[in-house]
Amino acid sequence: MTGRARTYTKETADKAAQALRSLPPKPPAERPMSTSDTIKMLKPEIVAAIANGYTHQEIVENLKKNGVKVGLSTLKNSLKGMKAKPKAKDKPE
Repeated sequence: MTGRARTYTKETADKAAQALRSLPPKPPAERPMSTSDTIKMLKPEIVAAIANGYTHQEIVENLKKNGVKVGLSTLKNSLKGMKAKPKAKDKPE
């Protein structure tokens, strides 16, 4: 069965646009975070746990117990990608 292409009037599109424009900003606490953003937010705690002798695997297990489902390789790769950027060299005048 072939479906018909949906069509809309300009009035419908304008009404939808107005409704979207009137949406209030969603509070940051309610916005979904990606795994990468979550790891970035947790980096100080993760680094502290590593400094206290916990392995990456133990950290992954702890995160999973607390609702953050992340794999070992994802955790390691996320932490590698967060290394400090090298400082720009002074430009000659």
